[in-house]
Amino acid sequence: MDHLTTISGKRINLFEMRPEDFDIQDIAHSLSMINRFNGHVTHPISVAQHSVFVSWLCDDTPFALQGLLHDGAEAYVGDVTKWLKETEAMAAYRKTEESIQRLLLTTFKCAPELSSPVLRADKLMVRYEAWRGGMIIHNPNYPEPNREERVQLEDLRWTFWDQQTAKDQFMNRFFELSLRSTK
Repeated sequence: MDHLTTISGKRINLFEMRPEDFDIQDIAHSLSMINRFNGHVTHPISVAQHSVFVSWLCDDTPFALQGLLHDGAEAYVGDVTKWLKETEAMAAYRKTEESIQRLLLTTFKCAPELSSPVLRADKLMVRYEAWRGGMIIHNPNYPEPNREERVQLEDLRWTFWDQQTAKDQFMNRFFELSLRSTK
């Protein structure tokens, strides 16, 4: 079965997605329900919360909206840990996710390739969230934050969000950035 029915009732063919298939409320809802690290942390951390924090880290760049939406395809294909996703066995999954992600980003008027500030903020949040969740990352692709990045992370005033807070914060951030882009 290649169709997904979203919380809003849209029936989507994951292999032939169209711009009109995307609904920001579907994305916010789904990402707020998906736990990072397959749930292997002391408290749930949703992909929606992660995305908001990545966006905040990119706030002084033109890529804050891209940061918010950088994992948006996961609302449609689910989340797979990076360590599994990067294996050869997951090549078809990666291809589908990448196709959906590119279309999603262009639909919301973002560059289809993730910018270096978003990629850096994403890696920084992976390490930080793992630490906050009582987990240690043993991967050289996720370096320790430098001094400036530590200050940025401290400024975020991290707390663990419940599902509704994550969904609401995601939507608030989306509308904030949408208003900002129309000015």
